[in-house]
Amino acid sequence: MATSTIITGGNPKTRTNKAKELASAESASFDTTIINTAEERGIEVTKQIIQKASKQPFQSKLTSIVVLEAQNFTIEAQNALLKILEEPPEKTQLLLTAPNTDSVLSTIASRCI
Repeated sequence: MATSTIITGGNPKTRTNKAKELASAESASFDTTIINTAEERGIEVTKQIIQKASKQPFQSKLTSIVVLEAQNFTIEAQNALLKILEEPPEKTQLLLTAPNTDSVLSTIASRCI
């Protein structure tokens, strides 16, 4: 089942570990993509996420895309994620981490569980 989840609270390491734990429960490492927004935070990364989300998992039940510290994305990149967060492709889960739901656009927080 496709889902979009935002993991908040704790410190960045705790959030990262929880996101990786959730991803590994449904996806092999081959079907998991981790995006580190400390390195990449613009619209091009969002386009890569959309492209990866559209692919079927190879070895797993789901394709997992983990976005670490999503609050670092530019406003343009966050807006570009909205559609895919609202309606993730079948067999895809998106896992975002952030300090709290107020640190990302309210429209992103409202589309995630």
